[in-house]
Amino acid sequence: MRKRPIIFLVLIAGLVYYLGACQWGVSSPQSPFLNVYDSTAHYVGMSTCKGCHADIYASFMETGMGQSWDKASPHKSKALFGENQIVFDSTNNLYYHPYWKDSTLHILEYRKENGKVTHQRDQVIDYIVGSGQHTNSHLFSINNHLYQAPITFYTQLGIWDLAPGFENGQNSKFTRPIQQECITCHNFYPSVDNRAENTYTQVPNGIQCERCHGPGSIHVEQKQQGQLVDIKTQIDYSIVNPRKLDRERQISVCQRCHLQGITVLNEGKTFFDFRPGMLLSEVMHTFIPRYTDSNSNFIMASHADRMKMSRCYMQSQMTCLSCHNPHISVKKTSANYWDQKCQSCHGNAGKTCTGRDDKGKVPQSNCVSCHMPMSGSKDIPHVQIHDHYIRKPLSTKEISSISKFVRLACVSDQSNPGALTEANAYLNLFEEYESDKTYLKTAQSLLEKVPQDERGNRWASLQIRCLFLGESYQSLIDFYQANQSLLAKPDAWTNYRIGEAFLHNEQFASAIQFLKTARDLKPKDLDFNNKLGEAYFKNKQLALASAQFKQVLSLNPNHISANVNLAWCEHLSGRDVESIRYYKTALNLNPDYYTALTSLAQVYILQKNYSAAKELVLRAKKLKLHPGIENLERALKKGV
Repeated sequence: MRKRPIIFLVLIAGLVYYLGACQWGVSSPQSPFLNVYDSTAHYVGMSTCKGCHADIYASFMETGMGQSWDKASPHKSKALFGENQIVFDSTNNLYYHPYWKDSTLHILEYRKENGKVTHQRDQVIDYIVGSGQHTNSHLFSINNHLYQAPITFYTQLGIWDLAPGFENGQNSKFTRPIQQECITCHNFYPSVDNRAENTYTQVPNGIQCERCHGPGSIHVEQKQQGQLVDIKTQIDYSIVNPRKLDRERQISVCQRCHLQGITVLNEGKTFFDFRPGMLLSEVMHTFIPRYTDSNSNFIMASHADRMKMSRCYMQSQMTCLSCHNPHISVKKTSANYWDQKCQSCHGNAGKTCTGRDDKGKVPQSNCVSCHMPMSGSKDIPHVQIHDHYIRKPLSTKEISSISKFVRLACVSDQSNPGALTEANAYLNLFEEYESDKTYLKTAQSLLEKVPQDERGNRWASLQIRCLFLGESYQSLIDFYQANQSLLAKPDAWTNYRIGEAFLHNEQFASAIQFLKTARDLKPKDLDFNNKLGEAYFKNKQLALASAQFKQVLSLNPNHISANVNLAWCEHLSGRDVESIRYYKTALNLNPDYYTALTSLAQVYILQKNYSAAKELVLRAKKLKLHPGIENLERALKKGV
């Protein structure tokens, strides 16, 4: 009898904790699930999960998430190969041929002119991204720096073509870095070297259990200690079960990756900080550009946004898990499964559906064919996906033929994200998607609305970024000098932008100061090191410049700009054999690199090798920009 009051108090305490947990807040986060906010909870890996959950593991590995990423192998690839599998980039006059040599995947880039191959680059591929349901894309690593190759296999049509973002004259060849935002959605969390932007010391092979359930160390420890829970009647709070989360937190798990847009990290957060059980807005905010045709035209990974626009969502407690079982592949889900999901809310389709098929009859099945029709996406070519905006089919009058930007909508959080976050989103939109200066004006107007007492380091850094993107270098310098007190510890990118502004204004000593700080904060960043070398060079510190460019090439020998810069240093040092070698390396990597073409031509003219110089000048004249070409042509005429 004496024990009952103690037990009663424990029960009351537990109830108070649970009710408090139902009112989770960003300012003082808490969760009944032990692995959400406990910093000691760590990831144990899918092989550990497999030990107890073998059946779930086996079915999950057949899903798109389970097959999201792996080492390049014939088993992983869903692509077609052969002599006829060639991609031609007509804008750049480049061909791409994927092929296997033994079990190693290669992509050969080449150019033909008058029936003769005039350029070749052969790149070994290390990873294949994508389950093959829609695409296989291809990545490679150079000293742990990860890049994307220019071609993708589109499985629905069974064709190779330029990768998304490489088409329409935007082919960046083999130089597109894989940033943390990309890899943390397409894969499980890698080990990151934060001394550079795209450097990973260990890369997993696909999305794993803990991306949706959170770190598993507490769960494993409890089970090893014999603390078992009957999950048929109780909730196991040692690890997140997304189905047991409230609606917003459950959807946050899915929209961490199925809500692509303009993402802005909260101050001090990284793409690795979100854990299932949190609100996404605790770590980041995602904005979607709204256009006049957004009603019918949408991007690939917009499932969560489109679903939230639906009456089905707004007038119910529907979530992603209402229809999807993440452990089972949609390819292995029967056709009537989806109809049953619709009918669970809408009753018998024959009684509620007002549509008619081509024979005038009410359809009895396949609800999604009308209400979630297959559609192309505006960002990924050659794919068809179900539009998750559930509704009656649009009439032709409801489909806009004009695509005009309207606004950025924050879709990851119902509350106002604030002027600083929204300004950051507009800067991201300008820098990553569309270089429309109206976005910079919008960002600037938002920054001006921030009250004086809220203007700190973040505000000042965004002001500098806005001025930098607008190429207002003197204004940037003036702003920095007037607001130094707000920038006690500027980050690497802010230092870089200030340094670049001084460099453009030929204030080389100041440029070196800031670029060196940026480099010191991210010592393995290729572009920071390269830009510091350029500042040393312009300040006539040739030895320091050469050392800096060699540092870049030690990290990535394929860095084109560093090869060209070092080539010019070698020429000025009287080492033309080395100079020509670096120029040729740059042109082997990119045959249309204008600076390499014209600079090497200049070296050849000085050596009186006029025929070689003339060939390079003719190649340079085929490109759009021709700065300094007249001087080379005059020098050629004098020499010949």
